[in-house]
Amino acid sequence: MRGFLLFLLVALAIGSPVWSETFKNLRFKDGEDTVVGSVYLHLSGPDDPTNPTLWQGPLRITQNGKSCEARVSLVNAVWVADETDFAIVITENGSITYVQFVDMSSCAQKWPRLKAFTEDIKVLTDRLEILPGCSCDKMGAPCSCSAARIYKLQGDHAPALLGQASRRLTKEVLGVEFSGNRNVLHPKTPQARLVPR
Repeated sequence: MRGFLLFLLVALAIGSPVWSETFKNLRFKDGEDTVVGSVYLHLSGPDDPTNPTLWQGPLRITQNGKSCEARVSLVNAVWVADETDFAIVITENGSITYVQFVDMSSCAQKWPRLKAFTEDIKVLTDRLEILPGCSCDKMGAPCSCSAARIYKLQGDHAPALLGQASRRLTKEVLGVEFSGNRNVLHPKTPQARLVPR
C-alpha cells in the first residue's frame, strides 16, 4: 500500500507541472539596452532622460542576432522572466491602462491585450493583479468603479481570469464585492456600498 501511495504521488507530481517564474520589472536607461539572459531590450523616447517614468516606444528586442520592434507606445513598465518567451508590457492612454503580452521572438502580440481603469498593476510569480479603480466626480455622489481582476499566468497558455480571487480583492480594496463596473458610494471606507442598478 505504501508503495502504491508513493507511486501515485510521483505520478501526480509529474502529470501536473507547476509553472513558476519570477518576473522582474526592468529598468531602462536612455540610449542603452537592458539585458535579461541572452535577450537585449531597448526602449526609445523617455519623458525625462535622467529619470524616465514613461517611454514613447517602440520596444526593440534582440536575441540570437535577430531584432524586432514591438509597436507599443506610452510604456510605463516592462516585466520579463528569465525563462519565458513573452514580455508583459504596461502602457497607458489617458486614464486607461493596457496590459500587452509581447512575443519575445517576433514582437507580435502573443495574446489579446487587457484594458483596465486601475490604480495599479502588480506582476507576481504566477499572477497578474489589476487593482480596482474609481473615478469620483462629486463629494457624496457615487463613484464609477472598476473591479479588480486577477489572472493566472501559466506558461504558454493565455492568462486565465480568476473570478473568485478577483471579487475577493475588489472587496478587500474597495469594501464591496462585484465584477465589471459598478457605481459605489464611499469606496475604501467602512460605509462602502453598491448603488442599485
